[in-house]
Amino acid sequence: SKRLAFNQYRKHGTCSGLGVDGYFKMARELHDKVKIPPRYAGIVDERTTVGVGELIDEFLQANPGLKPDMVSVQCGGAGHRLKEVRFCFTKSGEFRACGRNEDQRRLCSAERMYVPPVRSGK
Repeated sequence: SKRLAFNQYRKHGTCSGLGVDGYFKMARELHDKVKIPPRYAGIVDERTTVGVGELIDEFLQANPGLKPDMVSVQCGGAGHRLKEVRFCFTKSGEFRACGRNEDQRRLCSAERMYVPPVRSGK
């Protein structure tokens, strides 16, 4: 929705130094830069589980130039459900180390986590 998009810009985009159009253009470019490993594209199996390290390794293989400290995984709730996979970028759009804010032990310390089916945005 337009309201959600504007809220995201206010929360994340204003400090980027880009205008609204520039911010969303960069967001689209970053989104397109990250390749989803085939195993996770279009998951429909309700019982898919994976280890955090295994998921990160598969993203590293699918994205040349990505290193383990440039990605983090957040999980929580019942069955340690996967919430998000986070990637860190420089302001110019290159992968970079995430730093202390993305402490993997704090974001998801589960040995295995549940990967829910992908919701269609269509």
